[in-house]
Amino acid sequence: GLGHTLPATVVFDYPTLEALVDYLSGELLEEKFEAEDELETRALNLVEKTELAAIDVLDADGVAALLDEKLDELEF
Repeated sequence: GLGHTLPATVVFDYPTLEALVDYLSGELLEEKFEAEDELETRALNLVEKTELAAIDVLDADGVAALLDEKLDELEF
């Protein structure tokens, strides 16, 4: 199976095999992109938490250097 529930009207909405394949592939790609976005967000959150934890052990010069690095990444 597809692992998905299809609407009861799918055969009427997508009456040809080609239309159904286009619909299903679009749905699967959308789910893939959503999953990738969620993983990227989680990774960024983990990086931010790690950096915040690192600040606790840095001295003032280390914090200033980290801040300068982050500001350079923003490229105003």
